[in-house]
Amino acid sequence: MRMNMRRRVRKKEAFTLIELLVVIAIIAMLLAILVPSLKRAKQQAHGVICRSNLKQWGAFWNLYLTDYKNRFPDPYDANNQQVLWVGPLKPYYQGGGEEMRMCPAATKEEFLAPGWTYAWQVVPPGSPEEQFKSSYGVNNWTYDHRDRDGDGLLWGRELVYHWKRSDVNQGTSQIPLFLDCFRWGGHPRDWRYDQPFDDPGSPHGYTALPNTYEEFFNNCLTAHEMRRFCLDRHNGSVNVLFLDMSAERVGLKQLWQLRWHKAFDTQGFRGTWPSWINKYK
Repeated sequence: MRMNMRRRVRKKEAFTLIELLVVIAIIAMLLAILVPSLKRAKQQAHGVICRSNLKQWGAFWNLYLTDYKNRFPDPYDANNQQVLWVGPLKPYYQGGGEEMRMCPAATKEEFLAPGWTYAWQVVPPGSPEEQFKSSYGVNNWTYDHRDRDGDGLLWGRELVYHWKRSDVNQGTSQIPLFLDCFRWGGHPRDWRYDQPFDDPGSPHGYTALPNTYEEFFNNCLTAHEMRRFCLDRHNGSVNVLFLDMSAERVGLKQLWQLRWHKAFDTQGFRGTWPSWINKYK
């Protein structure tokens, strides 16, 4: 009698197949609800950390500009060696740690092509043992380049349009200084002079836009430098440190409305957006 009762109790305690399937279905439903929320939370956390990094870089830029009487650095030193901003700012950022140099959303790297990657790397002048890796770049229109060649250009861009100094009278909250980038910097031009998504091989002409993210990146060397900043790192936006030292999230389409240089047309791009950008506001 006791053995039969024990068997009955054990049998009653066991889950039936239907009960197990119900439990699995409930768990699957909960995961379907929670996973997107966790993904969004992770993306938001990445954005917060990225903007925090840029604010720290803002402090470094502010110290440099104070020491050099509001003049931006020259990307070439007295020996005409290319030092970019990495060399001049080294006394200020040195010891800042790898985390501050990298946006947590910049996870793709290509070590076979230093400088042209999602997270670029460069060796600072005088420090051959140190590999400076970062995922941020400067607005090249800020450089105060001393025109030793007398051609009035820096990397093919007109010096007359460069900001050169930080003490601009107004509109500093719309002038990008330092931001998400897959190169050390760029000279974006507005759509009148430099079609941002130019695809010469397309039958649609100069306003044709690549429809995939990969195609977008395959056409962005010196001719289309806005593409160095137009990255889908933060769900249709990038983080920008402005000249007033504020760090803000900026939509990809809004990049064409910022004051990159003194004569930039801030009315924005007036063509057709590619599908991967068009889904964003």
